[in-house]
Amino acid sequence: MNFTLIEKNSYFIDSYNGISVYRDNETRKPLNGYYVVGDKFKKWEEFKVENGILNGTSIVFHDNSEIFSEAIYLNGKLNGE
Repeated sequence: MNFTLIEKNSYFIDSYNGISVYRDNETRKPLNGYYVVGDKFKKWEEFKVENGILNGTSIVFHDNSEIFSEAIYLNGKLNGE
């Protein structure tokens, strides 16, 4: 799977009509693609966004690299269990 590695504080989340929109800190444009948030030693998050909106699996990790939470989103809303 192709992904983009980004730093922990390289994006921000704003809200539009109750939907979270992930945006690049520098350009303020919505993120687009599959992202891994971390560095070469550990990762903190993985998520897929389309035009800044979560679509697909979102995973948050503990500091020890074990999965803390995993959820599936469709058009920015939780989908499934």
